[in-house]
Amino acid sequence: MQRLFKNLKYTTLLAVLIWSACKIEGDFSEIPVISNPSITLVKNQNGVDSVGKLKFSFTDGDANIGLSQKDTLPPFDLNLFVDYYEFRQGEYKKVTVPNPNGSVDTINFNGRIPLLNEDGTTVDLQGEIVQTINVLFAASDSIKLEFYIKDRSLNKSNKLTLAPIVLDK
Repeated sequence: MQRLFKNLKYTTLLAVLIWSACKIEGDFSEIPVISNPSITLVKNQNGVDSVGKLKFSFTDGDANIGLSQKDTLPPFDLNLFVDYYEFRQGEYKKVTVPNPNGSVDTINFNGRIPLLNEDGTTVDLQGEIVQTINVLFAASDSIKLEFYIKDRSLNKSNKLTLAPIVLDK
């Protein structure tokens, strides 16, 4: 009997270790999480940085990231929000441009992530997203990007800021 109990104890311990090492569906938060940001600069034919490829990883526990072709009206017109900063007068500042009517717009690189779980069968969703950003017009030789995403439930992810990016002009 004592031997049976000892074997049962080790079998239970082994089962707990195996169970804890397995990924269970539903492990990710329903609020999207983004991580591992990077940017790759692409030069034009004149050797000037003209485009940046923003890349980051994501997870989403209810797999509802993305917009379909039919999603065109707020709040489902954009789901990637990228703020753009230039180094001016000793600090990074959001770039603004005046409008003819006297108002001011902030430059951003907001965009659309396409629908990633079209059939709706996935519970947890993870992957990488790449967004192209035009950096050709930058007035500064150093820029910074800050960004987040929203899922179809309008859950806002964490916000990430890239390290300053020095441009070849």
